[in-house]
Amino acid sequence: MTIPADFRRLQMPVNPFIDANGPLYGRWAGGIFTLGLRVEPRHCNPGKTCHGGMIMTLADMTMLIGCNLQAKMNQY
Repeated sequence: MTIPADFRRLQMPVNPFIDANGPLYGRWAGGIFTLGLRVEPRHCNPGKTCHGGMIMTLADMTMLIGCNLQAKMNQY
């Protein structure tokens, strides 16, 4: 599986939920954090699109990681 050249796999503390649903990828450019995920069949609903719960997980993680980066608390 390839990821865009400007993204990298995030090395995060152990988290059983994210470990089971990831990996997550991110980029920090120009003061803006972007979170990414390669959607696999396990992330999909019966309609074969990314499950709403997975999308909400991305929103939750984007806010957490983005705030940490802005505050210079963590460098994922």
